[in-house]
Amino acid sequence: MSFYRYFKLVAVATALMVGVSTAAKNSSGVIRYVAGGPDAQHQKKGKGDWKNAKYKEKVFQNDNFRTGDEAQIIIALADGSSLTINERTEVSMTELMNEDGINRTMVNIKNGKVNFEVQKQANGGSFKFKTGTSTAAIRGTRGFFGMSSKRKPIASLSKGSLDFQDESSNKKVSIKEGQTAISIGNEIVVLDLSTSGEAQLFDQIDSVLNDTTLSIDSLKNAIKAKDQQLNAKLAQLRESMSCTFSTLPDTIYTSNQTIKASCPAGTMIGIFDTPVRSNGQPIELNVNWAPSLIGPKVIPFTCYIDSTTYFPCGQLATYYAGNLIKKMNRASIPLTITSSSPLEICNSANVTVEGSFDSTNTDATLFVTLGKYTSPNLVPLSAGGHFSHTIPISDKLGNWNEQNVIVEYTSEENGTEKVSIPLSVNKTCSAINMLPPNISVNVRQCKADVSINQTKGDNAIYSFYIDNNLKKEHYVDEKGKFSETLSQGAHQYKFLVTDQAGNKKEITKNIECFRKINPWKIVLKGGNEERLRVPPPPDKFSQTIYKRLSFTIKGLPNNDPFFIKQIVISQSGKKDIILRTSDLQSNTIEQEIELTRGKENKVDIVVTLKSQQVLKATKKYGGH
Repeated sequence: MSFYRYFKLVAVATALMVGVSTAAKNSSGVIRYVAGGPDAQHQKKGKGDWKNAKYKEKVFQNDNFRTGDEAQIIIALADGSSLTINERTEVSMTELMNEDGINRTMVNIKNGKVNFEVQKQANGGSFKFKTGTSTAAIRGTRGFFGMSSKRKPIASLSKGSLDFQDESSNKKVSIKEGQTAISIGNEIVVLDLSTSGEAQLFDQIDSVLNDTTLSIDSLKNAIKAKDQQLNAKLAQLRESMSCTFSTLPDTIYTSNQTIKASCPAGTMIGIFDTPVRSNGQPIELNVNWAPSLIGPKVIPFTCYIDSTTYFPCGQLATYYAGNLIKKMNRASIPLTITSSSPLEICNSANVTVEGSFDSTNTDATLFVTLGKYTSPNLVPLSAGGHFSHTIPISDKLGNWNEQNVIVEYTSEENGTEKVSIPLSVNKTCSAINMLPPNISVNVRQCKADVSINQTKGDNAIYSFYIDNNLKKEHYVDEKGKFSETLSQGAHQYKFLVTDQAGNKKEITKNIECFRKINPWKIVLKGGNEERLRVPPPPDKFSQTIYKRLSFTIKGLPNNDPFFIKQIVISQSGKKDIILRTSDLQSNTIEQEIELTRGKENKVDIVVTLKSQQVLKATKKYGGH
């Protein structure tokens, strides 16, 4: 049985054993943040003078609040919920009651907007908003509700669900996270918007609704355009203000919690409280609720630019089991992780998880798990209930793509506690990223097929060089396939892959590529026929004469004879003359040949290129 179920059962059993019920009584809240000075006002019990709202001032049923330009009030309620009364807003706490741990809250919004972070209402509790003739029943957990400038209700959720009813039009809709409901005319329009629940979205919608010339379809399109613009703006803000937080166990026993947050210097962050400005060092944020309100708790973090520009930048979830449970089981100490979250891994190439556990249960087990690895039982290896366990991480070990470390404590008496701690593995660190990617090259018909692997979870860049000149660079995708067209002729090619830690693997090849050359031809000096104008020799002298055969191979790239494989010059009855690439100095060939005086001589020329193209020519030499 898990701690979560165990403590819920104990809480129910305790309520049955007590068997008494107290009368309903007023609950309360407290002002945790005020911005705007005299423009943030509080009227107690719905009567009397309006006074400046004050930090840590108690809030009760029937209290009223109003804000002017750039003013804001944050109220923390007893169960850990919060209300943010934004600028130019007036609200009344119509109902703020608690009976035996069951909350009933009703907030009447007379104008403006209220953002809410509502805890899950246990045991049939309710949390409602009212604006004129409309009502919204909140089933959690985060969003806003308000009245537009045209006195029309708007409800919007980033988390949870909400039932929205407009009695004037007798319309009712239910919306869920990511949706916004807008009363337009006699209709309630529901839109899926990326920034649903964000405070700034209300003002964007309100500005569109003020244009009375637009049709319903035009209003929808205009609102969606505003949503896209706001979403892009918030994405930039979140990227510039990324924060990390210490973790909480699945179950906690005290209603006061301190959480460490690490944010970039200058970031303002709070938990429905006065925001704290970070100096770049870890800061402590406190949150609390009424000790009697046992149940699930969501702890949201809000980052601020100013009082009117803020956005959620993280949250933690846990189960509050109550102080009563702790007293019933004094020996039980919750599993607590003291390591920072996320666990950042770089040059040390290992992750160390530290924490404490209940060492009084000798039958208990404590395991740390990372992927396929599970530690030995750490209970007998840890003195005084404090543990520290280190696991090496690298691509060579095959565990560098894991996302979380799991710590699990189990005892026969109290069941199982499990904490998941996120990992942040810096893959640019060479101690972790040890293995270079693999690369192979297959050459075929002036093509090079390149295959790259061993890059799973890594970022790698593929580079292609010809004769040491960079021709191409690409990020390696999951396929890791590239096809390169080789250049004509003989060149040196380098195929290189580099991962994000600087590990390199390369293949260098000298490759010849010969494509068909068109057009090309053999040009014979003196033409295809030539007469021999040689006087006859005296009798008894040889009839053989020598002549220089000259021809040019035209059309070769750069007139380079390197593209010629061989030339065969042949005559009947004589041995062929064969010239190869190494015999040629240019694309013009001059070769001495033997001719017979007084008869017709025919010389055949066959030129074969390295592209396997063949061209023939014949030259005839006539008698004298």
